[in-house]
Amino acid sequence: MIETALVVEGGGMRSVFTAGVLDTFLDHGYDPFDLFIGSSAGTLNLSAFIAGQKKYSVRLINHLAKSATFVDWTRFLKGGNAMELAELHDLLALHDPIDLNQAKRRLKSRPFVITSCDKSKGQASYQMAEPSRWFQQIIASCALPIVFRPGIKFGEDVHIDGGLVDPIPVKKAVDLGAKNIIVIRTRTKRWIEKLSVVERLLTYWVRNDSVLTKLLENYSKEYNSTCEFMRNPPAGINIIEIAPDEELKTPTLTRQVTTLENDYTAGIKAATSFLQRH
Repeated sequence: MIETALVVEGGGMRSVFTAGVLDTFLDHGYDPFDLFIGSSAGTLNLSAFIAGQKKYSVRLINHLAKSATFVDWTRFLKGGNAMELAELHDLLALHDPIDLNQAKRRLKSRPFVITSCDKSKGQASYQMAEPSRWFQQIIASCALPIVFRPGIKFGEDVHIDGGLVDPIPVKKAVDLGAKNIIVIRTRTKRWIEKLSVVERLLTYWVRNDSVLTKLLENYSKEYNSTCEFMRNPPAGINIIEIAPDEELKTPTLTRQVTTLENDYTAGIKAATSFLQRH
């Protein structure tokens, strides 16, 4: 029976804040959860938490930020991908792997739901994490549209970033039966999502892709609707947000590591404050 859920927002490298929160939970043995569900980089952080691998996510984010090849905008302008997800997959599976055997033992029978977007249908896909394709599911959920052009194939379907359709999958947690929900944010509680100038330009870039254009145009509305849902949940639903006090300095994608330590520390402070109150 699902009573308590942990829902984790994405945010790319900004999720170093989430790493600080979840590492603090590991330090204190705090794991009352019956359900885990996340989108985009949130699925990576959840995987490390479920496997009990402290500092895994912050180490991974530092590695990718320092990489000369993971983010390359010159490559993008030449027709390639700005973000190279094969590099992330190789880290997860080969060079610095998440311990899936340990994750399976710690997870037991609890569901871990990974959110991605089925591009052909233009809607969210909620998949149970499976050891045989766990890393592929994470990669699909992190496949930012446009900057990673091809998406990830599951059979005949192409999947892209789960955060595009359900950035904070708290409604899905309620649908699955959760009554008490802890949400880890990478934006402040007062954040209002709106398309930036860059995002508007990118939307124009893919104007001939009607499905992706619609998804991008609806993103802000969906994000803000979810925030309103968390502020005014249905009767009998208790939602607690763990969020930064101020907007994090780390952007979604970066090749700088100067902000990572402070944003990771902010996550530790937020989690410590939460544990003192609850």
